[in-house]
Order: sequence, then structure tokens, then C-alpha cells
Amino acid sequence: MNIADSLDLSARARPHHPAIEDGDRIVSYAELSALTGRAQTALRAAGVGPGERVVVALPDSPEHVAVIFALARLGAVSLSL
Repeated sequence: MNIADSLDLSARARPHHPAIEDGDRIVSYAELSALTGRAQTALRAAGVGPGERVVVALPDSPEHVAVIFALARLGAVSLSL
């Protein structure tokens, strides 16, 4: 089990509940799970896989959180700057 499993559980149990509030933007668990899936697909296509180390340099945003969850789903190690 890793941190991405908690997102998946929340997305199934309460998909419409807020996961992230970013100013006026509210992202539900279902939306965050979808963002994470798209990030996971892009990272996998770029060759990221289990055990890879990835530095993440993004502004604080729902997309940043999605990338962290996507890396966890892939079994990669993330370092946020």
C-alpha cells in the first residue's frame, strides 16, 4: 500500500467531496484521481517506472499533487522542490 491508495479509496468512497481547495478552485476526489491518471499516463510514456527518482518542480497546485500521486502509483520516488 502507498499514498496513492488513499486517493483511490477516497475517490471511490466520496468522489464529489473536496480534496483540494486552491483559492477559488475546488478539486473533488474524483477530479484529483482523473488528474492523477492523466499524469500517470504521461509519466509512464516518458519512461518513468518503479524505483525511478523524479524531481518535481511545480508551483503549489492540484496538478503538483496529482503528479506526486501519479509517481506513487508508478512506484517511483518523488522529490518536490
